[in-house]
Amino acid sequence: MSRQHSASHLPFALELTIKGRSLKILSEGEQTFSETERSPSRRLFIHRLAFHLVLASVSLLLLSPFDQTLSLYLSQAHYLPLSIVHFMNQSVFEGQGLGASDLPVFVQMVCLGLWLFSKSQGRVMKRLTFLNLNGLFLAINVHLIKGLAARPRPTDVFNHGAGFVPFYRSWTFDGWGHGSFPSGHTASMMGLIAIAYLVPRGRGPLICLLVALSLLMAYARIAVQAHWPSDTLASLLLAWGTCDLLFLASFPSSSSVDAKNSASQLILNRDAGKRTRQR
Repeated sequence: MSRQHSASHLPFALELTIKGRSLKILSEGEQTFSETERSPSRRLFIHRLAFHLVLASVSLLLLSPFDQTLSLYLSQAHYLPLSIVHFMNQSVFEGQGLGASDLPVFVQMVCLGLWLFSKSQGRVMKRLTFLNLNGLFLAINVHLIKGLAARPRPTDVFNHGAGFVPFYRSWTFDGWGHGSFPSGHTASMMGLIAIAYLVPRGRGPLICLLVALSLLMAYARIAVQAHWPSDTLASLLLAWGTCDLLFLASFPSSSSVDAKNSASQLILNRDAGKRTRQR
C-alpha cells in the first residue's frame, strides 16, 4: 500500500515531536512542513533565566563591599518614623500585633482558599494555580538558601561580636532557617508582584505600588539591623525572578500560542473544504 493511499484514511494528522526538533503537519498529498528550531517560549525561558542569574550575581557582587557601611548608615539615619518601621516589621503570627508583614500571608491564604473551594475552571483556576505555586516556590527558595547560607545578621555583628561574612562566603550549611541571607519578609512582599503579571492592562500603578511596598520593607528590615542591604536586594531579585520564570512556564509566549492557533485554523479549514467537496 502506498504512502499516499494509506494517508487517505487519515483526513488530517498532526505529529508533534516531543523532544523539540520539529513540528510536522501532514495532509493528503501535501508537503511536510517542519520547524527545526526549539519553541520560542522555551528559548525565551532560557534567555530570561540567564538574565536573572547574571543580574543577581553582578548586582550582589557590586553591593557587597558596602554592606557594613550602608547597614550602619541606614540603621542610624531614621528616614522614617519608628512607628512605621515597627509596623513594617511586626506580624500577628509572631505575637507582635497586626503589621505589614501579614499582608503577603493573608493574600496567599485567600488565593489558597479560592483554589481549594472555588468551583471556577479554566482561566480563573489557572491563574489561582499560578499565584499559589509562586508563593510555594518562593518560600522554598528563600528557606533553602537561608539554610545553606548561614550568614550572621547585622545585630549579631554589631552588638554581639560576630564576624562579618559576605554573602558569597557564608555557605556553611549549619544555620538552617536562621541565616540572614536572604530576607524572607522582603521576598514575601515582592512576591505579590505576581498579581500584577495577571493584570492585562493598566498594571503600571499596581507594579509601582508593590515595588514601593517591597522597598519600604527592605529599608525597615535594614533599619532594625535584621538584614544586610545585600540580603534585601537578593530577596527582591529572587522574588521577581521566581515570578517571572513561573509566569513564562505557566503561560506560553504569544508566538507559541499563535503557532498553535494557526495549526488549529489550518485543520478547521481543511476539514471544511473536504466537507464542501463531498457535498
